[in-house]
Amino acid sequence: MAAEDTKITTGEFFRLDLGGMEGDMKFKTCSLPSGSLTPVVVPYINDQSKSESASVPVTMHWSDITVMRAVDDKSGFWEWFKEGVPAEGGGTGAMTKKDITLELVDGDGATVKKWSLMGAYPTSFSGGATLNAGSGEVMLETLSLGFDHCKIENG
Repeated sequence: MAAEDTKITTGEFFRLDLGGMEGDMKFKTCSLPSGSLTPVVVPYINDQSKSESASVPVTMHWSDITVMRAVDDKSGFWEWFKEGVPAEGGGTGAMTKKDITLELVDGDGATVKKWSLMGAYPTSFSGGATLNAGSGEVMLETLSLGFDHCKIENG
């Protein structure tokens, strides 16, 4: 493909579907999934009865993603995170994993790129950083999510 035929991926906003909780949420800021393979050293005896080893990439690790959105009257981020808090803190002490989707959407509302995160669960929550109430700033909430597996598709 010639360089002039290459289409650069751009988007207007992200859409997050948390598996039915609060419907689709829209936001502008997100850290995207990234993965790494960790090689494992496997010892073996070669055909001359000498000890050798080989590295095999067998462990996959996905980094957490972080999404940030303006605070509104919905509390789905907090409610999901709170499930993992022990009962004495108001939670259930049991984390519910969900299959969720993250989409980059263009100005026409079409999906440009889609990340399906299987077995997603909250790892951290912030209800807003330092805020000056008199400044008119928008209060932001942040949720970091771990997940078991990721499938990436073009729109």
